[in-house]
Formats: sequence, structure tokens, C-alpha cells
Amino acid sequence: FDQLRRRRNILEASSGPAVSDDILTTTILQKAADIWSAALNVKSSGVIPILENVCFGDITIPKDFKQVTDTDLLVFVTSGHCQSENQLAFAFPCTLDERTDRPIVGEQWFY
Repeated sequence: FDQLRRRRNILEASSGPAVSDDILTTTILQKAADIWSAALNVKSSGVIPILENVCFGDITIPKDFKQVTDTDLLVFVTSGHCQSENQLAFAFPCTLDERTDRPIVGEQWFY
């Protein structure tokens, strides 16, 4: 097992960001990534394929973004406005590793 390698892609929601990209990337996501990387050891995924409608089509993936290497967890992050006053964020897995059933692609939303 090796230490978790991760990659982040920041995507902006069409409703406009509620959390500034700077705070999201330099503070919140960096701290979360450091904690997860230090805490988890995984079997390397090798190449992560990016399917055309990954994350149920909720996010727009550039057409030339077909696969990711040297990464064990790819997380797409979006910020925007939520109609619920009580919800701050949510996340879910989009793609599971065929060998281990662990998430290798996921999506996070911050409000």
C-alpha cells in the first residue's frame, strides 16, 4: 500500500460561486487533501479513466480530459448557491475502482 495521491479540479457552478475559489483552493481543499493523504494508504489505481458522463453528467469535462495518471483519487469540486439554508456542502463517489470498490473519482459541492 502507498500513501494516497490526489488531484483537484475546481469547477464553477452556473449559479455562481458562493465560496471564493481562493479560499476553497488555498485553505479548505488543501487542508482536507493533506489530512486524507496522511491518513489513507491505498493500492495504486494506475490510470483513472474519465468517462464521458462521469458524476452523472453533473459536471462538464473537457473533451481532451480522458484519463488521469499518478493519482489515486480525483475529486471535482464545485461551489454555488443552494436553495436549502441548512446545507453547507455534500459529496459523493462517481467512479469506483473495479478491483477494490473504493472511490477513485468523486464530486464535492460547497455552498
